Parts: sequence; C-alpha cells; structure tokens
Amino acid sequence: MNNLPFVEKYRPLKFDDLIGNYNYLRNFIVNPKTMPNFMFFGPQGTGKTSAAKIILNELKPIDVLRL
Repeated sequence: MNNLPFVEKYRPLKFDDLIGNYNYLRNFIVNPKTMPNFMFFGPQGTGKTSAAKIILNELKPIDVLRL
C-alpha cells in the first residue's frame, strides 16, 4: 500500500500539468543564467510549491538547498 500523502500523490510533475498562468516560467528555464529570484505568494492550494518543484526538476543537475 502506498503511504504517500494526497498532495504528494497527485502533485503535478511538469509544466503541462499545472493549471494557471505559469507559462512565463518556461522562458527562464531555457537560459537559467538570466533567471531572476522568484517569490511565490498566494493562498494555499494554488500551486506555489508545485511550480517551485517543477522548476528545480527541470534544472537538474543543479545544486539546491531546500529549507
């Protein structure tokens, strides 16, 4: 039996899975050296963490420190 929490089990794994206006983030992944700092804000359940995790997965291999 899979003991993953609901939010992890159904979390979007790529940009196409996200619902909302996240298409502008794809432009920064093409050239990560020009990528600015991002600050995601908004109510819970709007995809902030999912968008951040997708960005990190697209930029692999990269050194990341998660707090």
